Amino acid sequence: MRLHFIAVSAFALFISGCLTPETPKTPAWVESPPAATKTELYGVSVSDTPAQAFLSATGGIAATILNDAEPRIKHLSSDTKMRQRIRTAAKAIMGELNYSDIVPKEQATLNQQTAVLVSIPRKTMARQLSSLLKQDEEQIRSSIENSKKHSMLERLGTMGKAYESLPRLLAEIALAEAVDPALESASGHALAEKIAHDYNAIKFGLNVTVISDAEGIVYVDTLYKALRAQGIVPGGKQIGTILIYADAQQQHTLNRYEVTMRVRFESTDGDISAAKAEHFLRASSKDSYTEANKRSATLLAKQIEEKGLFHTLGF
Repeated sequence: MRLHFIAVSAFALFISGCLTPETPKTPAWVESPPAATKTELYGVSVSDTPAQAFLSATGGIAATILNDAEPRIKHLSSDTKMRQRIRTAAKAIMGELNYSDIVPKEQATLNQQTAVLVSIPRKTMARQLSSLLKQDEEQIRSSIENSKKHSMLERLGTMGKAYESLPRLLAEIALAEAVDPALESASGHALAEKIAHDYNAIKFGLNVTVISDAEGIVYVDTLYKALRAQGIVPGGKQIGTILIYADAQQQHTLNRYEVTMRVRFESTDGDISAAKAEHFLRASSKDSYTEANKRSATLLAKQIEEKGLFHTLGF
């Protein structure tokens, strides 16, 4: 159950009167929230309604875990961009966890606002994070092992996708260790190192050609730039082709040229299809459809930056 679903159950608990009675004085736990212990994590919040306060306090627990994970994130990578991607992944992970074991501890009314104190067992969060880490480890290991039976293009795509998944894997390691310092995470660290090493090794000296139809030509340069950013450059060993097919829907409204581009990618090794993907890119321009098309290419570049080249290509 994600954070935003907790509000309803929280409100019911407050109505039932199971929490601390209202008090005109500011409780000590509001001014000095209890520190996390070896067994419990705490959250405190003051808001306009009990439900809002409960939700915010739960978010405070997530923030505590993220803060505790920060030194580990800095240790995991010296690259500023990679660190930021790990942080972004960590925030997303904390929003995906189940907080149904959250326990309302105290409540107080302060100047028409509600203050709440909540807690959750540390082992509950540790169990979830450990499970996520194990699940992703197994999935990545399995995909890498299976790729050894396939073409060089498929192996490159699989390793590239695994590399693009590194921020999430490292975020899971950092969060799990922050919640449970005794966690056995050596296998996760070893896998992360192997992914980085093997991807850098496999992509060396390779070349992938990009070919498009008439509508898709606007995306050719975007893909070549993404390939070059990975060190996959023209002149290396040819291992496959990325085919681009695009269909444009155009509309002129309110003095703007609007386009919706249906873009399909197919990565092939000869007659063998290694990966397929389809995306819809919407852009507009006050000048022309041509300019709107160029802006849709900018959107593709942004998607590649956020999700990764190999995820975008459908590997």
